[in-house]
Amino acid sequence: MPDIASKILSAGGPVDLSDAGAPEIGDAIEELLNHPGGSALFVSLCQTGTAACLDGAAELVDRTPDPGVMVEVVCSLSAGLRIDQATVRRLHKSFLAKAGDASWHPATRSQALMGALVLSGGRPGPTRLLQAHLIDTGTDDDGNYLRHATKVMGLLLAQVDDGDLRLALASLLDVPEAEDEASMALGLLALAQGLDESERSGAVRRFEEARSWFRRSAGAAEVRLDADLHARCLDFLLAFGEGGSPAEIHASIGEIRASAFAWSAHLVPSNRPLPRDPWSGAATLKGVHWASLAFRLGALETSLGEATWLNGAMVVEEELLMVYTASRSVFRRDADGGLEAVVRPRIVGALQRERRQLDVLDAWIDRRAVDGPERHAAMAMRSAVLAAMEASVTRNPTEASTARPTAVAIVRDSGLGPAEQREALELLQSTLASFDIELAEPIVAELWMALHERLLTNFDYRTKPLARAFFGVILFHTLGFLASRDNLGTTSTTGTDYLFDLSVTAPPVEDDLHRDYYGFLEATRLRPTDQKEAQGIGHGRADVLFEKDGFKIVAELKKHDRDSNLAELVRKFGLQTTSYQRTNVTFCILMVLDLVDRGGGGGHIREKVAVVEKIPGSGATTYSVVVFRIQGRQRSPANVVGPSTAVLTP
Repeated sequence: MPDIASKILSAGGPVDLSDAGAPEIGDAIEELLNHPGGSALFVSLCQTGTAACLDGAAELVDRTPDPGVMVEVVCSLSAGLRIDQATVRRLHKSFLAKAGDASWHPATRSQALMGALVLSGGRPGPTRLLQAHLIDTGTDDDGNYLRHATKVMGLLLAQVDDGDLRLALASLLDVPEAEDEASMALGLLALAQGLDESERSGAVRRFEEARSWFRRSAGAAEVRLDADLHARCLDFLLAFGEGGSPAEIHASIGEIRASAFAWSAHLVPSNRPLPRDPWSGAATLKGVHWASLAFRLGALETSLGEATWLNGAMVVEEELLMVYTASRSVFRRDADGGLEAVVRPRIVGALQRERRQLDVLDAWIDRRAVDGPERHAAMAMRSAVLAAMEASVTRNPTEASTARPTAVAIVRDSGLGPAEQREALELLQSTLASFDIELAEPIVAELWMALHERLLTNFDYRTKPLARAFFGVILFHTLGFLASRDNLGTTSTTGTDYLFDLSVTAPPVEDDLHRDYYGFLEATRLRPTDQKEAQGIGHGRADVLFEKDGFKIVAELKKHDRDSNLAELVRKFGLQTTSYQRTNVTFCILMVLDLVDRGGGGGHIREKVAVVEKIPGSGATTYSVVVFRIQGRQRSPANVVGPSTAVLTP
């Protein structure tokens, strides 16, 4: 066997090929182009980056007939393999040539097409070449390849407005193997337009169009649960818009909830690692959002009042936006190593942002229960909030107004005192931070997938689907909190100044983190399920308790000023954390405010979260503690002091 091939196979992964010449590289390609080691060779060639190696990487793509090798090659590119622009153009050309050559296996061609999509992201030239290639795709091509081409067309149309490409997508409705996929793609495009529509007539028209496509997709395939679920959600929204009877709510909500939970369980399996094939896009996050929809609708099932009808419509539409965002995204890393969305939906989401703020403001008014002279102002404000909510969902301005009142305007015109107004405005600002994290979730997706796969070793997480789905939603939003607090500036939002407090004599306290985390949660979908300082849990008081469907999950919050890795934090604080879970599931959250002076920095977000197992000395049960490190003593990048000497190992 050639020397390079032997080295790669013995190493079990990429190796440095700096000393390799073209003849040796050619021999290795010949040996591994139809072997699982071919992908490691491709990565080795790209990482080494010499002219001979980059020529070899392109040659490997040109020559390999193996679909498995192509899958791994494309996965390596979508996972952030760094290559220069000249190599991007060269590989893109190779991918398109291979995708268009009917002599290759359909699966090999499909992955080549996906590779072209990944390399097109953010690059106008390659994107236009891909558009032209897809427009020229004939309906007489192999059906299995056309099915995958349909997926790529749908992903691309979520980003670019191309009438010819849309016609090409519609032409694939006549291909039996691609009909359901083409219908689904067209339905999602219509759904996106409806969600972003500000006028009632336009929204209804787009929702009806989308529902028709989803029904066609479901009818064209033996099983198409996602299409059926989307159609059910639009049935609900359209019935609400048409003034349907609130008495119909219970059955509709129950059916959607059951379907959403079943589909989320399919997308987030309990018995195997999650797929990392870039074809899946953000399938796991779709699972999180469908589970979120199921849980939120479950809270509405017991009431049949008109408020439930309104809240149900808001919940369904908001989760559809998030599901769409996840389903139309394909992830990769940019030149700096950070994740970006190669293909992103064109939805702006202004209506949804405002609606989320109105929902949170309504809950704040209810929770505050203002008494005394300000009670009348609070009640008037609540009436304004409910009217604005209904106007937003129905897309009908109130009282013939040309503009809908915003949550911020309602607060400022409320007549409440300065302190109450400031508290409400701070909450609304946190709402936007939470919402934006959800719409820009690639890094959260990557970390969430890693946590899920690690948690599969936990018996309760693996065998209790309701608890698994609930914890998945909790982890998603807690990761969003971690990501948000790693990006805030010193004046981004009030209540977060403790992150930048450098005081030694009067450092931040646990309550600062507690107040910030709970406030963030109040602006998320978890609001109906979380409780601050819950009493009577494991003989004590839990910092934050999440409760749903009989499952109780605790988040314990601490502060620490000693340089410790995540496992050491669990060794120090994990016993208290697990003690709250003695009569419930064996997984929980530990969040620690790190007050170690790291020169104003704090490491990459991947260093700040992990799953650590803990066996209390009083028993033999293994608990899974998801530990988060929230970095304090932060400074702006311009003021970070020197290279950090503290090395944190999850």
